[in-house]
Amino acid sequence: MEKTVSVRKLDMLEQIGTLAYYADLPNENVLLSYRGSITTKLIAEMDNEIVQKVKNRSAGRKLHNIFLELAQNIFYYSAEINQFGDVSPVGTIVLSEGESAYHLFTGNLITKKQADFLDNQAQKIKTLDTEGLRKYRMEIVENDNPNNPDSKGAGVGLIKATLVSENPLHVDLQPVNDLYSYYTLLITVSKNNNNNSTQKKSIQMDTLHIKSNKGEFYTPYVMLNGDTGVCELAGESYLEYTNEFYAKIIAWIDKFTKESTNKITFNFRLTYFNTSSYKAILDTLRSLKAYQNKGGRVEVNWFYPEDDTDIVKEAQDLSESAKLDMNFIGYEIEDED
Repeated sequence: MEKTVSVRKLDMLEQIGTLAYYADLPNENVLLSYRGSITTKLIAEMDNEIVQKVKNRSAGRKLHNIFLELAQNIFYYSAEINQFGDVSPVGTIVLSEGESAYHLFTGNLITKKQADFLDNQAQKIKTLDTEGLRKYRMEIVENDNPNNPDSKGAGVGLIKATLVSENPLHVDLQPVNDLYSYYTLLITVSKNNNNNSTQKKSIQMDTLHIKSNKGEFYTPYVMLNGDTGVCELAGESYLEYTNEFYAKIIAWIDKFTKESTNKITFNFRLTYFNTSSYKAILDTLRSLKAYQNKGGRVEVNWFYPEDDTDIVKEAQDLSESAKLDMNFIGYEIEDED
């Protein structure tokens, strides 16, 4: 007979995990603490609260990126479901601030199958340096995560969180019974930014224009100019239907390259993109590369805030995987009053 989760035991495991977190951080200022249903609307609200409360701009950007990855993991993988009202996954999220760093803690129930996969991922991640992590992420993306057919990107999300934080990932799995484990994760984001700036090296056609929107999901701004061949993708890409959204962009590129020999200039001005967007952007770049291979002229420019080296590294990985050269162009963001 299938074993069920003991609510009492689950509560005990959660309390132990959360109390251990607080015990290890006695001098922390708790900025956000939540236990309950995780919805897309709530993720957006908590993200806005984090952005408002974290005054360190560099650390705030990192926490924004990491939080969205970890919150999505709870949303997709939590095996504890709230059955009252709207059915939704349940999890715990705590963000605290210390003297030199911020700490983001998450906890949720997962299946034994996912626990085994995440444990293996965590152990492997611990053995890899930055270059190894970047290569491993591309390996997973290229192969659609063959080791975990049910994955919606959790393995890649853990790698991204580690790369962005530049600190070790702490994972703990406590068995509840033969079917479930309670999964807690702690990641640290330092306040000091000691990263070094990283730099690398006409036909009439319909224009595709999509306005940006930031709500429960973040829709990037899209302008693909059919007259000039100048294209722009800007803002943040955190979408409910990622493949459908980017399919429009790729279809536009395919049509342009079939009907024209004009140059395409593609400008990326993204400040954040989640795991599913990462793969879609890679497919977009590969469409541009296919045009280049046929003799078409392609120029790709990646604009980034000068103090955000994390997104440059991600863009460099995309460039390398697509085998398409990019121009990396930094710009300065004025401090807000």
